[in-house]
Order: sequence, then structure tokens, then C-alpha cells
Amino acid sequence: MDEISIIGIGVISNLGNDVETIWEKLMQEGETLNSGDEIPFESGLSLSQRKKANRYSEMGFYVSKMALKDSKINVDNIDKKRVGTVYTTGYGPIVSSLKFSESVVEGDYEFCSPTIFANTVNNTCVGHICMLLGLKGVSTVLMGSNNLTYSQILMNKEHTDYILTGAIEEYCKELHDTFQVHENSKNTFIKEGAVSLLVKNKDDSGLAYCNIVDGFECNIDKYPITDRVEGNKVRGKIKQLISEAVKQYDIDVFFSSCNNSYFDCVELEAAQEVLNKDTLYVNHVKNLFGETLGAAFNMNVMVAALCIKNSRLPLRLDSLQRKVNCALVSGYDISGNYMLAVLKSA
Repeated sequence: MDEISIIGIGVISNLGNDVETIWEKLMQEGETLNSGDEIPFESGLSLSQRKKANRYSEMGFYVSKMALKDSKINVDNIDKKRVGTVYTTGYGPIVSSLKFSESVVEGDYEFCSPTIFANTVNNTCVGHICMLLGLKGVSTVLMGSNNLTYSQILMNKEHTDYILTGAIEEYCKELHDTFQVHENSKNTFIKEGAVSLLVKNKDDSGLAYCNIVDGFECNIDKYPITDRVEGNKVRGKIKQLISEAVKQYDIDVFFSSCNNSYFDCVELEAAQEVLNKDTLYVNHVKNLFGETLGAAFNMNVMVAALCIKNSRLPLRLDSLQRKVNCALVSGYDISGNYMLAVLKSA
């Protein structure tokens, strides 16, 4: 597939809600506040608009709006029918879904209004984004799928000129409490997060963050956060996948999926066998941003894009602040897919 460029980033994260703040904090030594609560942000929606949208949709709108703003393109001068919205999630609007199900169980049928029910549907989020921003291009919300590869396919087929693509994972107390006692995730810092990447066909202006060059994917049968994978089998699959990338690209940095779980060793052992000795293995992005579940892969990509744009790794990721031109970024999703993205300087 042809390369696509990341030209704008919107984010809600543990380190901040804009790229400038995030990079500043990545360049500073110090403790990171690891609270699992909601991240405060101002969506900018009016009271009447907020009544129609749930917090999950507000998160999506905020990062989409910020990605457009960050790109500095003149939105008024582009064809809104050629701007797509493609997002992914792990658990979707789970807070609204739980509230709705509780109302049904309790017999509170007045709560079961069309507006409330609509907000339990994953795609409602992009509906709000498209209506509020006036976008009319291809749009969908995937669940446990690779939004970057799908966006690249859409761009290559010339279905759209720009795509707002990313991931949204909202804080849900019940879900987070479950992870805190689960054997596989009890040592993992779970956090909400949302990322929007504005992408377009390869941009040669030098203003892009980076180019998404390629992607690789395999199925590892299970979601490592909730289930234990077959170590040897999965290690072999990951090794083969990384090997394919290493054969084709000169990788400077590998951004791993490490989150203080058993799966860290599986990925590390596979990577060590095939990565070049000079390739730096970054394993603590999630110590800073948290395990953002369905948004984790995109959060990892966002961090890699910032590093490539700034031509170096920040202090919090590498004390030597080594240069980076090409990064291999890993992630996995709730469907049991293990993914790699190759990012290079634009």
C-alpha cells in the first residue's frame, strides 16, 4: 500500500490533552500521576449539544476537533464529503450501555428513550463527530480492529482525501475494578484515553509528523489482558511478524506493548531474537500513559509520531535522547490481533 502522512494529532491522555504538553512532560524527569480516574477535558460543546451526546462521544469530538486544529489546514477550503472518520475501540460506550441495562433490569422504562439507547451504539460517536464538524465522508467505528490499516486502504482506493482516524476508550469504574483483581491485569495501570490522527496521502511538504509506511498483523487467539496466550506459539508468530518488518525497513526504535503483565516477556523474547542489535527497545510508554485498552495501539503510534517529528526520543523514554527516523510500533486488540505499524520521517 502507498504511504499516508499524519498531519494532525488530537489526544486525551494521562500526560496531557495536547501534543505540546505531552512532549514537554516527556522531556521532563519526575513522577507521573497514575490515577485511574477520568481525565478532565473541555469539549467545547454547548449544553444542548452535551445533552444529546454522552461522554464517550464528547471524547471523540474533542480529539477530532483538536487534530484538525493541530494540522493547521483551512477546514473551510476542503471538501467535507472527502473527509472520513474511522475510529476503533475496545469496549465502546460501556458506561452508557451499563446505565441502559440497569434501567431495563430495574424496570425504569422512562430512561429507555431513543436518545439514551442511541448512545449505547458504537457508531453514534462518529455520528456526533460528523454532524458537529460537518464531515460527510466515509465513517465507521471498528471494534477490536486495526483502524490504521483500514484507513490506509480507504486512502489508497481514493475514497477520501483526509481521514480522522484513531481510538477512544472511556473510563468505566466497573470495568477498571474488574481489571484490578484479574490475575492477568492486576499489576497493570489501566487508564482511559483517546487519540485522533488526521491522515492524508503522502505529504512532501515537510510539515507532517511522519508517514505510516506499512503494517503487519497476525492473530494470537486471545486478548492478553484478559486471557493467557499460548507462549511458544504466540512468540513464534510475533517473531515472524517482526522479522518481516526488519527485513524491509531499517528500524531505529521498537515501541513495545509492555504493560507490566506476563505478555511483556512473550513480546520481548520474540523481538530480541530478530531486532538488530542497534535497535532501541522502548518498553515503558504505558507506564506513563497507562494501558488504554482499545486505544493503546493508537496511543503508542501517537508517541512514536511525536518522537519522529522531533527527530529524537524524549528524556522519559531514553536518557540519551537518541535519534529516531524509523519506528516499529506494536499493539494488540480485544479480538486477539497483534499489530505492527512502520512509521518513518516525512
